[in-house]
Amino acid sequence: MKVRHFLTATAFFVCLAVFLCACGKGADDASTTEPVVPSPWSEAQVFTLPSEAPTGGKEEKQADTEQTDVVLNRIKAARAVYGMFSETRPQLDKTDKIEVEQGLFAYRVSEPQFATMEKLHAYLNGYFSDDISQRLLNIGIFTEIDGKLYAIDAAMRPPQSADLQVKVTEKTDTTERYRLTVKGEAEKTYDYVYAKQEDGKWVFTHFEAY
Repeated sequence: MKVRHFLTATAFFVCLAVFLCACGKGADDASTTEPVVPSPWSEAQVFTLPSEAPTGGKEEKQADTEQTDVVLNRIKAARAVYGMFSETRPQLDKTDKIEVEQGLFAYRVSEPQFATMEKLHAYLNGYFSDDISQRLLNIGIFTEIDGKLYAIDAAMRPPQSADLQVKVTEKTDTTERYRLTVKGEAEKTYDYVYAKQEDGKWVFTHFEAY
């Protein structure tokens, strides 16, 4: 019985020694091999969840805002020029007047840039296509007598302040389309076409106002 126990214990220690040697040999072999390059999908890789991912749109949004401001200022300037034929007038010299109809007077335009019909026409063409300019001139607000420009100073409503919001609805190399929303007592929308002419100049070829 004692011999059997002795053989069993001996066998156990022999197996344990073989196992430890095998482990030691594996460790030595691993130390002599080249290091394994970690997979790009390893846990060491830093990932960003979609909700946390940088949109990269800060600069893009800023550029869009700047473009919208440019477009809005462009429309405001053109509306002011257009308004000379509806709600405003250039500076007038009330001491120099002519009677265009019975009881209706026109006063000389004293601003040098509008001294003649030709100058006024050229000024309009800086903002609008020639057909729009001609249509405005044909309203009859301005008339030229003896080389001097006169304007009817009819009763006009004062400009009303309103919240203006613009959206670029189309943009190509030669054409841009805008939609202006005017939020006042009643919300209204106006459409515009801003196009490149043959001479390279950009003007409004479709303009809605008031």
